Amino acid sequence: MNTPAPPSRRARGWRWLGHAASGVGLLVLAVLPAHKYGWMEDIDPAIDPAALEDGSGNRLVFATLVLLLAVGLQALGWWLAAPGAGVGAGARRHLLPGLCIAALLGLWAWKFWL
Repeated sequence: MNTPAPPSRRARGWRWLGHAASGVGLLVLAVLPAHKYGWMEDIDPAIDPAALEDGSGNRLVFATLVLLLAVGLQALGWWLAAPGAGVGAGARRHLLPGLCIAALLGLWAWKFWL
């Protein structure tokens, strides 16, 4: 039976860097408010923060850069991972990066587009 070759040390390092970047990216996206004046709704529920104009769009640009960096590092680690022997080994090896990318994209879309 063919056993898959273990990934190189460099590939493991990139993969863990991608996982760390995804974790930090998820934390940043979770903490970053979607709207500059979102805190005002907590003080007075009658105020609609979406009605207040936020012309800069810096939060969306920063969140998009965080998303692209985390997904890019995760995809690099995914690409450098040694292919497994058979469907099962490859699917297990690529499951965590795929879930991290899906979580990043989902949180970003939920905060800034929905």
